[in-house]
Amino acid sequence: MKRFQKALLGVVVSGALLFSAQAAELPSAAKDTLQSAMTKVQQEIKDYGQVKTLGFTGENCEIILSNLNAKQYLVNLTADSTHKYGILDKATGKLVVPVEYDYYIALDGTETLVSQYDADHHPNYWFADETGKLTPMKLPSGYELATYEPNSNVFVLFKNEKKPVYDPYSGDGPTTQVEDVTFFALADKDMNIILDDIDMIPDWYADFFIAKTGSTKWERVGKAGADGNGTCGLFDPKTEKFVGKHDFNQIFWYDQHFIGTRSSGTKSYLLDGKGGETLLPANVKEYSSWAKTEVAAAGEHGLTESFSYPKLDITRENFTMLAMNLYNKIYPNKEIPALETKFTDCRDDPNVNNAAALGIVTGYEDGTFRPEAGIRRADQTPQNPEVEGLQHGEEKPHAQLPAEETLSGPDQQRRHGRMVEIPPCEPFGEHMVVGLVVGKLRKAGLHEVCDPPHPEPQKDQPVGPQRGV
Repeated sequence: MKRFQKALLGVVVSGALLFSAQAAELPSAAKDTLQSAMTKVQQEIKDYGQVKTLGFTGENCEIILSNLNAKQYLVNLTADSTHKYGILDKATGKLVVPVEYDYYIALDGTETLVSQYDADHHPNYWFADETGKLTPMKLPSGYELATYEPNSNVFVLFKNEKKPVYDPYSGDGPTTQVEDVTFFALADKDMNIILDDIDMIPDWYADFFIAKTGSTKWERVGKAGADGNGTCGLFDPKTEKFVGKHDFNQIFWYDQHFIGTRSSGTKSYLLDGKGGETLLPANVKEYSSWAKTEVAAAGEHGLTESFSYPKLDITRENFTMLAMNLYNKIYPNKEIPALETKFTDCRDDPNVNNAAALGIVTGYEDGTFRPEAGIRRADQTPQNPEVEGLQHGEEKPHAQLPAEETLSGPDQQRRHGRMVEIPPCEPFGEHMVVGLVVGKLRKAGLHEVCDPPHPEPQKDQPVGPQRGV
């Protein structure tokens, strides 16, 4: 799970309010500003066919219009301490949902969840369609809404239950006290629960929720919160089942890979999302010896980030990050054309979109990019354009990347006068791509970016092969 949703869940767990403010009557000055703004919006649509003004101010009042979906704007009104939301139709400039709601969540398509507090300060929820029609949403008994994961079409709910919590750090010595423990649940749009009694905040990555269940004992963690002794697994909301084993101490999302741990964290496993797992060697976090110089140079000059597991397959998304870092270093002032059609599964990733616009990468026939898919050295064929353009020195029509150092045989790569053995089926890891990135910079003549200065050779002494030549 990402971004806003994670922050929101953190608020829920800490016991803070989910929504901004209790329902309140708008001040008369705010009403006047809103009426004036709507009149202006409708006039702009009549004159220009679109809304041109997205911000309005009045006496102690500010109104901001922001894109909600293809057919609607979100209206965000702030007046003193009052914060309210409504929905505006882009075609007509009219409010289809009045500016009187305390919170919203954008759902799929043109549907929006809106909420408003009642007199008892309890949130009520409605689904609003593109016409503004409101349909009540009723939560399962005992649960409150935490958030919505848009890529899964699943709502995350929470509830508190009394449980004995062991506190080893109590000032009076270890103690056990009965107190609230937060549990989570996953529910579909109709509020049917598909997974209950989750012991921790369920994180969403690459089509799965990392979910922990089955705790029977809880122990204090920090000043607030408790950690249960349950086990973790990957939960697929489409099948409503766990994929693979559900016996991990923890599951992490590192470098766009699922990594599970057992045996108190001493053994790590790569999870493939299909039920398979591979025990990782102890040195999986280390860079190959041949790549350390390139990696160090790339890091010093901001060409890459340090990945946690550099020997694992580099994903398509991380590949675009490295490729665009390279491109921007070589062409810092070159304008990148806009991508006409964005991929359905990563519309907001600038590296993916820019790399695709330049012709460095392509997507799949179904309109996806599949950012978590890996790249292997055995895949370096014309059918894999993201690798082909870098590996074989073949420039893409719009990429204009410098040619790569030559290859000598399918299993060998020339690097600065030496041959490096790379097994053809070895994962095409981040450390290998970093080497390619630095090699390209050297080939482009940017030696000063990649290499420390070399001392001048002594007179009458032979000069050996120069780096980058």
